[in-house]
Amino acid sequence: MAELGKREQVNGLPRARAAAQLKRKYEEGKSIRVLAEEAELPYRVVRELLAESGTRIRHSPVTRQTKDDRRTDAHQLLDRVPGSRLDEAAAFLRELAEPEQVDQPRRRFRTVGVFDGEPDLGRRAKEITRRELGGRSNRTA
Repeated sequence: MAELGKREQVNGLPRARAAAQLKRKYEEGKSIRVLAEEAELPYRVVRELLAESGTRIRHSPVTRQTKDDRRTDAHQLLDRVPGSRLDEAAAFLRELAEPEQVDQPRRRFRTVGVFDGEPDLGRRAKEITRRELGGRSNRTA
């Protein structure tokens, strides 16, 4: 891919040649990222060239699967479970299907406590504090 330089615009016949070369290397197993580094082209451009050449882009088997694909895979796996282990597999699936029992988080209040007491508990608390401290002062506790 000598005819392509970094940040060079690829048009016409050179573009078709580059696309064909990239397609061949991609189908041999190289990743788009590796091809982009080798050709000194942005990932996006290499992907566009591959798409233009009719290359079927590979997807990561785990991250690119849709929910339906994963469900189909799970069904296929379940079909391959030997009959002797079917009860075990069913119990495991039931455990996964049940919603987790999550305790509601307790709210945190920034209080010392809640008391049931006399109507003027503040005044009574001051009296107790003065008595315990020896009644040295009439200032607030």
